[in-house]
Amino acid sequence: MSQLRKDPIIERWVIVATQRAKRPNDFEVDSSKDHSLDQSSQSLSKQSQNFKKRSKDTEIVLDGPFNQKDEFGFHKIVDDGYCVELNSDCDFFPVFSLYKKKILEIKKKKQIKYIVVFRNYKVKTNSRSLSHNYSNFIGLPVYPKNAKRQMKGALNYYQQKKSCIYCDMIAQEKKSKKRFILENESFIAFCPFASRFPLETWILPKDHSYDYTQSNQKQLKNLSLAFKEVLLKMKNLLGDFSYTYVIHTGPLDDCSNNDVSRGYHWYIELIPLLTRVAGFEWGTGFYINPTPPEAAAESLRESRIEESSQSRR
Repeated sequence: MSQLRKDPIIERWVIVATQRAKRPNDFEVDSSKDHSLDQSSQSLSKQSQNFKKRSKDTEIVLDGPFNQKDEFGFHKIVDDGYCVELNSDCDFFPVFSLYKKKILEIKKKKQIKYIVVFRNYKVKTNSRSLSHNYSNFIGLPVYPKNAKRQMKGALNYYQQKKSCIYCDMIAQEKKSKKRFILENESFIAFCPFASRFPLETWILPKDHSYDYTQSNQKQLKNLSLAFKEVLLKMKNLLGDFSYTYVIHTGPLDDCSNNDVSRGYHWYIELIPLLTRVAGFEWGTGFYINPTPPEAAAESLRESRIEESSQSRR
């Protein structure tokens, strides 16, 4: 029998397999694909070094129920020196420090309302995609649907209970230990209750913060340690695997004195690419996760990290 689980923030439903569930080491990871950059991708990388304004910020009403907003934003691709050969010597602090710097720069651009920061690591490339050496910064003139749903859900929860739903989730995961993976002084990692994908992991600051750029150097160092430890645990289970991560941060507008800042909580979403979204997911908006988050978290907790030869010297 499977379970229907509802995401407590955006109320999205997920079907989680509880019988015949796949353990994390049941997945086959194809590391034979050619993930090198092709010429088109290299050209795109060079072209994207500067912000690109595309037209003036106007909304046009079309016939009937349709409207459009002419493009006004940018896609910045940054070679940030990411640690490609993952081992215990990797240092992700420069990457997360760079993210803070870039987001603060983008905040100065009044036409941009929301920024998406992400990386696709060893994802199969084509003529319009980039390899894992690059971070992506996409500035949008509107709020994307997922961000609006997250903020609305967090705001509704706060207005009802005068509490941050993410802080309450952190407290619950630390108490139950069912989906808990690890924690350090500043950050906690766990598999969310309504995980859409096997080994889906959230990394959150333990102290409430709605804005990634509020993180100080010590916190960013602890973030890099937690992030590296989760990746190494996944690598121990899966071998050389593909993944995506996204930084979910608050809106670029100043929300420091309103309920959004009190109810929302920034975090990193890390997803190994082990399953595919297909017809059922597209048709219903539901997701099917063949690995319960409790089983995924248990495997990650028990996963041992091997020290590199350089670390042992």
